[in-house]
Amino acid sequence: MTAVGLAVFFELLWLDLFPAGTYIPPHLPAATCAAFGIVAAFDLSSPEAVAPVLLLCMPLGPLGAKLESRLRALNDRHFDSLARASNSISARFVPVRVLWRSLAVTLSIMLAAFCVALGILFAVIPDVLLLWNGLSLGRGIGWPLLWLAGSVGGILALRWKRAYGLLAAAAVLLALNGAFVSVAL
Repeated sequence: MTAVGLAVFFELLWLDLFPAGTYIPPHLPAATCAAFGIVAAFDLSSPEAVAPVLLLCMPLGPLGAKLESRLRALNDRHFDSLARASNSISARFVPVRVLWRSLAVTLSIMLAAFCVALGILFAVIPDVLLLWNGLSLGRGIGWPLLWLAGSVGGILALRWKRAYGLLAAAAVLLALNGAFVSVAL
């Protein structure tokens, strides 16, 4: 259930952002795979324990998109050299080499960046989990609540002003409910 819960959260979160034209959406696999790795390594299964992992892995989506944008700019230079070489067609010209070189560079840089990010997360997560559990921040969090938080992306995808108003009203009601519950305790 944990893997499905993580995947549903990230899918809902970035539902509004789809690749159209030259726009690069957040790198969903980076955030999801990092969360899977951390959850499996630290044997986290409850939504309360997974919540800080979701929060820490969320920035990997936009960071992955930024890296992909830079790699596309780098690969544009390879395309320019390919275009120049194609004008003087000779027996030595092999366009497949340019393609394989581009794929190898992209794969190695993306993989290295992911490993560095994962290493940083693995170094930070024990302290974050200790703080999270010490402050009892995750008490009462369940998968439906995490999915509700992630569904903000789906609500924003509607492009309907009333949906934005309903989202704001629900957030206010939830905040007031939390304030009243904490006063009653």
